[in-house]
Amino acid sequence: MITKLALGYVVLSQAATATISFDTTHQTIEGMGFFGPMDVWWSGGPFYSDAWLTMILQDLGLTMWRNEYYSEEGSQDANWAKQRPMIEALQAKANNLGVPLKMIYSVWSPPSRWKSNGSLKNGGTLQTQYYDEYGTWLADGVQNYANSGIQLYALSPQNEPAFEEYYNSCVFTAEQYRDMVKIAGPIVHARYPDVKIFGAEDMLSRWTTLGAFPGPLMADLASRAQMGALAVHGYSDGVHPTPASQTATMWNAVARNCKSVGKPAWMTETSGHSADWAGAFEMSECIYAALKFGKIGAWVYWYGAGDLVTSSSLNKKGYASKQFFRYIRPGAEMVQVSDVSASNLFVIAFKHAAERTFTVVVLNSSASAVQLDLASRTGSGLPTQYTLYRTTSSINCASQGTTGNSLSIPASSINTLVATNWDPPAVSVERPAAAARPAAVRSAATHTYDLCGRLVAGSSMSSAALTPGAYCRAAGQAQSTMEVFTGK
Repeated sequence: MITKLALGYVVLSQAATATISFDTTHQTIEGMGFFGPMDVWWSGGPFYSDAWLTMILQDLGLTMWRNEYYSEEGSQDANWAKQRPMIEALQAKANNLGVPLKMIYSVWSPPSRWKSNGSLKNGGTLQTQYYDEYGTWLADGVQNYANSGIQLYALSPQNEPAFEEYYNSCVFTAEQYRDMVKIAGPIVHARYPDVKIFGAEDMLSRWTTLGAFPGPLMADLASRAQMGALAVHGYSDGVHPTPASQTATMWNAVARNCKSVGKPAWMTETSGHSADWAGAFEMSECIYAALKFGKIGAWVYWYGAGDLVTSSSLNKKGYASKQFFRYIRPGAEMVQVSDVSASNLFVIAFKHAAERTFTVVVLNSSASAVQLDLASRTGSGLPTQYTLYRTTSSINCASQGTTGNSLSIPASSINTLVATNWDPPAVSVERPAAAARPAAVRSAATHTYDLCGRLVAGSSMSSAALTPGAYCRAAGQAQSTMEVFTGK
């Protein structure tokens, strides 16, 4: 404990340590950002301007932009002609600023002519005889971006497939989603082999049961081979990011399940935090929990314009987001942080070898300050000096000057420490083999796969030949499909 004299009485602050292990790395960050269109073209808001694009890219630090892919029908919020000028301007501004922006799209509804209810809205299902046409339509959406000189990074073939909604929506069972991916995925990858397919964008709370979407999708080797990332929506009860919390338990299941099949984990939509400081801090806890426990490589909030940023500035949630978005850049790897000895102090750290940066984010949810000492597990490798940025109820992601590895963390604060011109220590890190490029094939009936879902030329093993307890044994794993997706 450290004793301080304040206004004639003694105030006690906690003391804590956090140990960094550079030889234990987790996920690589692919991008952070938000869904773009709200108040941009949905309601014709004033946000689309050069200054606004500069603000979200340079000040906030956005590196991933999620969009909706619309069927070109009437009574829609937008179409490509309405979206294209802003998307081109956003990409041009990112290029000008040197921002490694990744654009992704999600589908809320396939064209109505292929659906069981003949409508874009109120659910309905995509009829199986149109899965081929759907694959072509998805690829045509990628072509829209390509025609504007933009390489789409990833696409989701269905937003929240379990729910019928009054707005654009479509319902799939887990088995229907798997079958659609098996047919539509190879059609997309035949034209655009580098575009990732992510999904199923289902709820976080449903990730521990075999009946939820990841189970059938990953159990079938043909559908598994098409998926570039498994994406979850962070809507669930419980936000406090402690190992015993419900949020941590669910995010641990996401990380465990994704690791078992060699797929990155993404979070592609969440919202609902109040606009005041309490809501902003709660949102920062959610980002921390997803990064720490879920090992997510992408974090994408729901609409940004109006919820994280106004037409001219960041709001409180925007500044909280900036503590992560601006300083944890694509290509950064999360390293192990352990032995944090204060129960209300939450610490994550990232090394970025290419940019020669080391970043630490520290949240203090308690009502008192904590004296934090950072240490290296091997006794070396930590930078000696950082620039410190802080957000509190009265500070908005402002520089606090420089600090070393021992510093005071104020009550109810978000703190980001950034070291530049830093070279990571030499460590021996065992890395998994890179996954093969998704195969541009229609189904496993005509092509065969190895036990981890990679297409094998001339192999005699088919997906039907797999038995429980054997799959992915080639990668040293003995779990069965059942074991992986029931959280065992």
